Amino acid sequence: MSANFGTFYGINATSSFGAGAILGISLHEIENAYKDNRRNKERAEYDDHRSVSASYDVDRQSNCHSSVEVTSADHRDDSDSERRKSIADSKKSRNGNFTSSFWSGITDDDVNFSNVYETVKTLLSRIGYIESSDDERKVKIQFAASLSYQASVVANTDGSIEEVYERPLNWVSATLLTGNGGEGDGVVGHDEFPLSSTASSIRRQNDIRFKVVTKKKLPTNHKLFKRATCNDRSPVVISESKLKLSEFLQPEDRERVYFARNVLSRKVFEYAVDDDGCPLKVKASLEEAEHFSGRELSHCVNVISLNLDFDSRPLVEWVNRPPQPANALDAWLDAVISHAILISDLICTNSG
Repeated sequence: MSANFGTFYGINATSSFGAGAILGISLHEIENAYKDNRRNKERAEYDDHRSVSASYDVDRQSNCHSSVEVTSADHRDDSDSERRKSIADSKKSRNGNFTSSFWSGITDDDVNFSNVYETVKTLLSRIGYIESSDDERKVKIQFAASLSYQASVVANTDGSIEEVYERPLNWVSATLLTGNGGEGDGVVGHDEFPLSSTASSIRRQNDIRFKVVTKKKLPTNHKLFKRATCNDRSPVVISESKLKLSEFLQPEDRERVYFARNVLSRKVFEYAVDDDGCPLKVKASLEEAEHFSGRELSHCVNVISLNLDFDSRPLVEWVNRPPQPANALDAWLDAVISHAILISDLICTNSG
């Protein structure tokens, strides 16, 4: 399980709720909007997502990465004209559905990473964290094999592949909104990335996104592995200190690279405690990266993010150790959430 600190923002909020209503959306309205969007996804045809079928053709008339033609499962045997109408209706419906995403980052604008690192290191050490290591530089790439599946590629700076794994688009997640309606602090109605602000240091407020993270490393002979890489090389290369699409990437795949992050520095801290019998083992990662997105990865912003990875293995051992504790999972989840809130409050209130 992981916890990321950053900003929750809405997608298609204006078209779904109206420009004048987005700042007053209720949780009930958001829940209904999510249900509508989920029903729309369930109508999509996912039969060939594991084989990465060539039937997932990118609509080259659009700049949107997700403009992949998806047919309704109820109209597979219709005529061509009815099929095209079904696709158009599906796209129209999808464009009007509210969904959300999360921007991981604890700072705004250009901030000196060394200063942030010293601040975070000092604050984490107060509650028992110990700095463990500095990871090597990596390039992280998100590749859209189809509307239903993506591949996450981790590459070294020389272009060699470290790992490729499947990333299901629907995570089990929950977001704790800590904003109070100000700019860039978690307002549900945001329709754009919160990439600019008058702040110049660690934000005073950060939302928290909790996720149950699973991933399956792919063998090199897997079709998805082959599709997401160029002859076992990274689909993104470092050229003139910037990330660019590889010249070996197939033309039809150039718009399938959603984004790429060039990790410049990563500091790792570890924490372990067994309070009241409830074990908690955490790895905190402070990361400085350049985030590239847009067509041909032409847009770049600097990002400093903080992520917590909670190891579930001590929980499994605790549950299986006699006498078996009552409500062990609930107690562990409460400890996870409380720990993430503690760190958020500690950093945000002591960063000035």
